[in-house]
Amino acid sequence: MPMNTRPYVWIDALWFQALWWLIALQRDQAGLPVLALLLLHLVLFPQRRLALVSALLLAPLGYLSDVVWVHSQILNFNSVQTIPLWILGLWVGLIWTLQWSLHWLKHLKWYWQALIGALGASTSYYAAAQLGTLQFETSLETSLLWLALVWALLLPSLTYAMSYLERRFSDAQTSIS
Repeated sequence: MPMNTRPYVWIDALWFQALWWLIALQRDQAGLPVLALLLLHLVLFPQRRLALVSALLLAPLGYLSDVVWVHSQILNFNSVQTIPLWILGLWVGLIWTLQWSLHWLKHLKWYWQALIGALGASTSYYAAAQLGTLQFETSLETSLLWLALVWALLLPSLTYAMSYLERRFSDAQTSIS
């Protein structure tokens, strides 16, 4: 009999918000706390093998998208590093939300996923800019347009990839339908 996964969904949503705010407010000082939050997630949540595989395969793709943003002079992170490592921690967290609190996305048509990706990501980057975590190098409209366009492709792709990895690496006892 599969276990009740509902508490994990809510805990994951709160956990990701804590991770996002920690990074947004602490930036370069967030390294060890981010690592601690990632390890806490691994300890508390089932499906560790899926979590590790998805982090190793999908988070670097997201990190690469931020590298492209910086090198394309669309945005920069207000960091001592050109591309800070805490961004990779944020990407791992986002990938894990696709397994838990954002798992519902896999039941949507791709165009709804694209719309959610476009609006959600551009809003998140805008909020991070307002907090001083990053800075847009082009006009606000141009930056948000590029982010929305790329995320309209990225979120459905990541959702599909996570669904594939779930089929390959999930434990049937704790899978979310």
